[in-house]
Amino acid sequence: MGSIYRKLKLPLSPIWQEFALQLGLDYDATEAIRRDSPTSSSQCLQNALASWLHLDYDYQKHGKPSWRRIAEVVSWLGKIDLFQDIVILVNTIVRMLK
Repeated sequence: MGSIYRKLKLPLSPIWQEFALQLGLDYDATEAIRRDSPTSSSQCLQNALASWLHLDYDYQKHGKPSWRRIAEVVSWLGKIDLFQDIVILVNTIVRMLK
């Protein structure tokens, strides 16, 4: 997760809330994250990802956490270069695990 988080941090920190909402976190959860770290968008992104990974959302409706879901949301947000980087990283990790 560390390699992908480093890739996500810079381009997604400014739009962390939109990213979190697209992953399935609800508005109230993202507002609570914002209140906990009002001056750090990168901390908000990290907290949103932690909530998502801990299934603190309606995962039955939005699906469980996966690299594919992160890539889909990144693509939907128009971050095509980042999407391609994620696909390359994930494919590299999968090959290493074989």
